[in-house]
Amino acid sequence: MTTENRELIHWIPGFETGHPELDAQHREIIEKANEIAISGAPDSSIAMRACQELPLLIEKHGIAEDKVLAEIGYADAEQHSRTHTDMFGQACSISKECDKSCMTQATATCVPDWINIILDHFLRQDLLFKSLMEERLDGR
Repeated sequence: MTTENRELIHWIPGFETGHPELDAQHREIIEKANEIAISGAPDSSIAMRACQELPLLIEKHGIAEDKVLAEIGYADAEQHSRTHTDMFGQACSISKECDKSCMTQATATCVPDWINIILDHFLRQDLLFKSLMEERLDGR
């Protein structure tokens, strides 16, 4: 089975916020989640490493995105920042469970949880500021 066939999240242009740094971080988060889905038990060390790295990437991304949203004057920046805090907490919980499943399961059972928090944030939170981001970046 090829890597492409096992990827569970595919980057699509609709995920783009228009901010190169944030979009690169979004892609990196998706790549890590896909590493977990792709690797499975034969390469569980890869999945375990990705499970450990994802919360750190999510935290780093949240800090960067919060800064950018404050800079562009996003009215709901404080609420958005709280979603990052929640997402980081969820990521830490999933990571702990993922470590266990990667050691004992044929496939990482945490994959649906990663997909849920990542896509939920991209689709329900980040799209809310996308038009403001585009407007501000076009005005530079």
